[in-house]
Amino acid sequence: MSTIGNGEEKIVLSGHFDVVPAGDVAQWEYPPFSAKIKNGRLYGRGSADMKGGIASLIGVIKTLRKIPYFLDKYTLVFVGTADEEAGMSGSFALSKQGIMNDSILLIIAEPTDLKIGIGEKGLLWVKLKIIGKSAHGSTPHEGINAIEGALKIIPQLYDCLEEKTNDILGESTLNIGKISGGTVINVVPDQAILDLDYRIIPEQDHNSLIENLKNLQKQNISIEIEIINELRALQTDSNHPFIQNLKEISKSEVLGLSFATDAAHLISVNNPIPFVIFGPGDPNNIHKIDEFIELEQVFQ
Repeated sequence: MSTIGNGEEKIVLSGHFDVVPAGDVAQWEYPPFSAKIKNGRLYGRGSADMKGGIASLIGVIKTLRKIPYFLDKYTLVFVGTADEEAGMSGSFALSKQGIMNDSILLIIAEPTDLKIGIGEKGLLWVKLKIIGKSAHGSTPHEGINAIEGALKIIPQLYDCLEEKTNDILGESTLNIGKISGGTVINVVPDQAILDLDYRIIPEQDHNSLIENLKNLQKQNISIEIEIINELRALQTDSNHPFIQNLKEISKSEVLGLSFATDAAHLISVNNPIPFVIFGPGDPNNIHKIDEFIELEQVFQ
């Protein structure tokens, strides 16, 4: 964390230093941590998500520190977080320490292809355990097959979401990210586990979704629900002067992000401050083999 300026109005700039694993290094055209530059692109894991954004924030700080009027009017705080990709413990800890107290604006330089992010979906991660009854595979009628129970429940999981839409974020979604169950082929499985990844718009009530999950039609099985992670959706006012100025200067469109950022911890739902997610890098290129960033965007 670093600070410049002595003004009464506080602006927070945020970016995360951690990256996701590189995966199979042999599949990369260039070593994933070589920062190879070719044809105006810098290749490497984390180049777009989000070393490029951090570099742009550092450039902003270097520029603004030379403007006396800005330093007298504003206090600019740079926050570099850790663990954003795994659990956001860095932004959570900073939020608890009051880093956002008295702030008038939060700017996060996540990769948006220099489009102006004014909203992000929340999430609800659920581990759904389906419990049946084991039996010998030759007498399945004596048991209750938990995997078959899971197959019957899966269609209902989508119906747990309310039919609501948001102008910039679209609809809430569900990804069933993992299914596990059974032990061996000749035993009726007494347990199946579904890992559910709900991405939620502001109009979707979390408590209603959880209640709908608890009230699934279970027939002759039982279920247990564990909430793994929960983050609220965020949306800021597109008419805020900073966002309007950014639109005019950048000639970019506003958009909503389908994924969560550190804003989920840094912004309080009960007392939200204006925020914008704006940074170099194509979000469709992140977390992939041969991730890269266009250097022109970083220095634009």
